[in-house]
Amino acid sequence: MNKRIIIRALCFKLLGLFLLVALSACGGGTGGSSNDGFGGTQFASGTIIGFGSIIVNGIEFSRKPGLADDRVKVGFENDASASENGLRIGMTVNIRGTINNATGTGEYESIEFQPELRGPLDANGVDPTAATLTILGRKIQVETNTNFDSVRDLTEINSELLAGRHPELEISGNLDNTTGVLHATRIARKAPDFNALTEKTIQIKGKITTSNAAGGTFSIGSVSVNFSPAALGSNSTIADLGAESVVEVKGILNGNVITASRIEKKKAVDAGVNDSVKLKGTANGGVAGNTFTISGPNGAITVNTAAASFQRGGAAATAAIVTAGTALEIEGILQSDGSVAASQVSLKPEKTVKVEGNAAAGAFNAGTSTLTLNGVPVTLNAATRLLDKSGQALDPNSIASGDHLQIRGMFFSNSGKVTASQVQRTSASDVTFVQGPVTAVASPNLALIGIVSVDTSGVNQITGFGDHRSVTAVKFSGRDTFFAALTSDGFSVVKAKGIMAGTAMNASEVELEQAQ
Repeated sequence: MNKRIIIRALCFKLLGLFLLVALSACGGGTGGSSNDGFGGTQFASGTIIGFGSIIVNGIEFSRKPGLADDRVKVGFENDASASENGLRIGMTVNIRGTINNATGTGEYESIEFQPELRGPLDANGVDPTAATLTILGRKIQVETNTNFDSVRDLTEINSELLAGRHPELEISGNLDNTTGVLHATRIARKAPDFNALTEKTIQIKGKITTSNAAGGTFSIGSVSVNFSPAALGSNSTIADLGAESVVEVKGILNGNVITASRIEKKKAVDAGVNDSVKLKGTANGGVAGNTFTISGPNGAITVNTAAASFQRGGAAATAAIVTAGTALEIEGILQSDGSVAASQVSLKPEKTVKVEGNAAAGAFNAGTSTLTLNGVPVTLNAATRLLDKSGQALDPNSIASGDHLQIRGMFFSNSGKVTASQVQRTSASDVTFVQGPVTAVASPNLALIGIVSVDTSGVNQITGFGDHRSVTAVKFSGRDTFFAALTSDGFSVVKAKGIMAGTAMNASEVELEQAQ
């Protein structure tokens, strides 16, 4: 039986916006949430961080029983056979269904994947120093938490460009409407060279910079869009296509001109006025005048905290938990101006884990379905996405000594175990790191996920301690200031690079990261 997956196309920071919206039969209500979730159908939007079935910012969704078979729709590829097996870590999705807040579970009626951008890598489109790439004139920021699919990393993408190819890339992420930068949560290579494709279909989302909508043209950055009224979506009119409006365009690319086949106007939150919402996003700064903003796929969302309570790990807290780069959950009511009147703002511990390195001999134990990398034993299950080079299915039994692996998983503190969400074998690399929540701190040592012991004695005091919690990465002044910023309660996330010996790492570099 087909699962309902709608894969179409949606666009600041790595952690995506998470929305749970109570939709009443009469088009909106003012009822709040309870421990058992909202009544009626709810709407969730966010970044996939795990599977079993699908985990979007802490809520685990399984398919609602009894759904009809005709529930599959893929907008970009027009694929009528999509299933949840095609979903990947880092994708931004919309989910409709029901949520149980008490158990952290839900049942979905539909899932919609919406890439923010799809098209060819521009000439000179990679800046390794700034960790950016450019597609259709749009700058994409590669973050520490950016997930790669069918390509190893930015270095490999750059090597393809230097070889004269312009790979077709698909980007999920969150849009900074002020700068126009797209902060990537996922980068997937869809074709080795866009120029070799017969049909040059692209997709782009962004703010209109100049408009002559009455004349059938507008621009998004350096790209011009030509359209006819027939291309407008059901929720869009020519009057919506003024400068500063955020739109999503699909069409055929010729040079730097797109002939649009579909145009949709986007709003920051895809919910109705007075709907109850639950968001998860990254704060762009602290609370000032009872307001702050969080990042979302279509830009910043204003949160009003005048009537809000604050929680940290379930305990009462203050507005001091709201700082730039902090991942927060917000419950409240959507207002007519697009802001959210919050009733609660919460900070919760981190669970996601990333491990990358070269496999040792016998890394995969088929008897226990366990894959060990960098000393971290990771459990594989039926929901784990197994990807080989260029996106083929990976047989874990084929993993050999020296194979380069990227693992994304979830850490369960009650059991101390990590379950793999996605495993990818890539081209060769000497990158070795472990990233996850800090579970012990005793300078110069720290522990990650209760498994890996990290010794920072050899880390350069000037260049080796990084702070990546905000948009612009900076360096701590040394080991003491780095360790002063750490806690061992699951709220600090560290990426440690170095040489492994069993479960011990002699670190060459450590970074305090933004939580997902």
